[in-house]
Amino acid sequence: MASRSYRQLCSVARALDLVGERWTLLIVRDLLPGPLGYKALLDGLPGLTTNLLAKRLRELRDRGLLEKLKASDGESPKGAYRLTAAGRALAPVLSALSTWGLQYGAAACPEASLNFRWIRLLLARRYRQTGGRWIVQLNCKDQHLQLRLGGAEFDVTEGNPLRPDLILEADGQTWFAFLAGERDLPDLLEQKLLRVAPGVSGEDQAEIWRDFLSSFSLEASAAVDS
Repeated sequence: MASRSYRQLCSVARALDLVGERWTLLIVRDLLPGPLGYKALLDGLPGLTTNLLAKRLRELRDRGLLEKLKASDGESPKGAYRLTAAGRALAPVLSALSTWGLQYGAAACPEASLNFRWIRLLLARRYRQTGGRWIVQLNCKDQHLQLRLGGAEFDVTEGNPLRPDLILEADGQTWFAFLAGERDLPDLLEQKLLRVAPGVSGEDQAEIWRDFLSSFSLEASAAVDS
């Protein structure tokens, strides 16, 4: 049991006994895509101190929600933190919170930052399968996220190791507004807040653009120069 408990015979209260502390669910959110080392977690959570991160990780481990890798698993280094089955079971909870936050959450402050790991929930919420199979790269300053579209579920790769068919670039505020449905795409393009560039495959850019819009249930009427 958590050191601070609501002491209620209620499943909501019992869940909050485990994950209701500040920063806890955000740590789980960042670990859902896969294991991360301590420094990567700290760097990805602006405002979280190293002492508090260490405390939250210890609490999550003691509560059976994550584990620390004692040896490399081939993809993640020794010492990285990985969610257990109980931790991964929080994925639909965070997805529901993401949906709720879009409708009822407080407005983001102008200084709010964006880590591309955070938008995976929005991408997953919007994605639907389309006919074309493309690699679309999203850029935000020095962050890159590559989406492989066309399957029942889209694959996400951090960085830019693949040859993209289309490249989209915007700042953090624009990406959030775009994926949250707060701004329509023609407006973002007209104001040059969203920039579209051809990839390296030489495929038809207009077709890829239409499939991208369709994949994420966005307005497909925006024209993009091919």
